[in-house]
Amino acid sequence: MSILKKKKNIVKIKVHPVVYDFYTAQYGETFDLKEDSVLSIIVPHVLTLKPKEYEPERIANYKQLNVIVCDMMIGSGSDCAQYINTDHRHFVSDRNQYYISRFLDSILKNIFYNYMLAFMRSNKKAQQKDAIFDFMLVYKIEECSINFDMLKKSWDRSGEKKEWKANCVNKC
Repeated sequence: MSILKKKKNIVKIKVHPVVYDFYTAQYGETFDLKEDSVLSIIVPHVLTLKPKEYEPERIANYKQLNVIVCDMMIGSGSDCAQYINTDHRHFVSDRNQYYISRFLDSILKNIFYNYMLAFMRSNKKAQQKDAIFDFMLVYKIEECSINFDMLKKSWDRSGEKKEWKANCVNKC
């Protein structure tokens, strides 16, 4: 897949406020799809024409993440190449926005779980609370956008914590 950097259009994707805060802290208010990102593989395939009578679904408290997309060529050679012109195809349906939002949320959770695992392994006497607050500090997540208890419960239910407890806590 090659991204043609001539024209740029913005695609808006509804995401949970925590996901929005995480990605905007990392990439800014709008971020460009890079050729090597997973989103650059997913988003072009779900772009469609905007329906004439489209009314966006209102979801309370959700925010819109701005993703910059460019015209793209998927595949190589004249037989199998597909050209995506983002002047016309720059709309993502509510259903696909939901799936992309869940995907971005799962990436955030994986980063959080791996951060917690690394923090707890490197600081044997550290408490979960310290690791969670450190994660929030490093990734610029405000306490008003995410609840400490929500992160704690997510970590407590994760397979990474169970693995860490089984391997490290009982043997250390």
